[in-house]
Amino acid sequence: MRTSDLSGKKELRIVGIMNGTSVDGMDFVLCKVLSRFSKKNSAQTSISYLGHAFAPFSPEMKKRLLLAAQHQLKVDEIAKLHHDLGRVYSKELQKIATKKKWKFDAIGLHGQTVFHAPPEATLQIGEPSYLSKQFQVPVVSDFRTADLAVGGQGAPIASLFHRVAFQEQFPSQVVSLHNLGGISNLTWIDSKGHVKKAFDTGPANILMDQYIQKVSRGDLSFDVDGHFAAKGLPLEKVVEQFLQQTKYFHKKPPKSCGREEFGKEYLKKVLDQLGPLLPEDKMATLAELTARSISEAYKDFCPETPAKVILCGGGSKNKYLKSRIQYHLPKTEVITTDEAGWPASSIEGAAFALLAAYRIWEIPSNLPETTGAKKSVTMGKVVEAF
Repeated sequence: MRTSDLSGKKELRIVGIMNGTSVDGMDFVLCKVLSRFSKKNSAQTSISYLGHAFAPFSPEMKKRLLLAAQHQLKVDEIAKLHHDLGRVYSKELQKIATKKKWKFDAIGLHGQTVFHAPPEATLQIGEPSYLSKQFQVPVVSDFRTADLAVGGQGAPIASLFHRVAFQEQFPSQVVSLHNLGGISNLTWIDSKGHVKKAFDTGPANILMDQYIQKVSRGDLSFDVDGHFAAKGLPLEKVVEQFLQQTKYFHKKPPKSCGREEFGKEYLKKVLDQLGPLLPEDKMATLAELTARSISEAYKDFCPETPAKVILCGGGSKNKYLKSRIQYHLPKTEVITTDEAGWPASSIEGAAFALLAAYRIWEIPSNLPETTGAKKSVTMGKVVEAF
């Protein structure tokens, strides 16, 4: 199957593959995308959820990916990891497709971000050729570069999906789709269904995950349900200090961030200020800094606080973090995408399934008003079946 065979089809079944800053594993999401083409050569689209599967990374692969994201690998090591990761995607999807009997027309692959510093550069690794060869379908990858090339941040680019998937569910309401992956990002949608703001607010799970891995000596990869943080008390003066001193929090959108801003060095600065505090108090402080940075982003950079904030991503399962976000946004109803019909862990993968469909149909898919790009462009590069 080639892109030319699919471009005229109004219904596509696409697998979106995503793994984020937390580097815990891979989400594979099967979606059905429908398009109704208009005379103006644009399209109205809809997307529906068909299935999801998660595959954890091996300890060795996770270690290599973290080293890459922390800029600690040499060029030859990055090159080998790029290909090994592509092979892992192919192997895991083969097992999933066989077990679940998935049939699909194409694949949308985000890959693993190992460097993101707009407007200079962004890099996602995971060679798509192995998927294309294995499944004999087009694979769309490298989504962010086209937006950078026209002056954008290359992020956030899931905003299109947020609008398509959720705007009809909450008519005449101001809502925000809020992803809590390693990094936190929001898509603010007005009462008419228009995306008006979309940007990275700062850390979501990244600081808490790094700390729980450190304090547990690798036995835990994340704070399950926020139980550990819930046992502690945040040191408010340190939260206030970092809210004031962190330049990213005060930068106006469009903006995006990653480990470059909130990696090990940032965590060390926070922990240094916390001194001999109990571990659970340190975790509670990191959670509070995360929740406050999110709530402040709505107050400082959005036209108004939304009626609903709809959480997705791994952090949406952190009950303590969710409760702290709700506390700091008292006039907003904070829910999860599970309550809106989409499993929280499926959202980012589904976003890249939709972006792959737009690439196949050659429809512009970035939103310049949110990324800062000078114009709308079609995002993604295609590796054809061979």
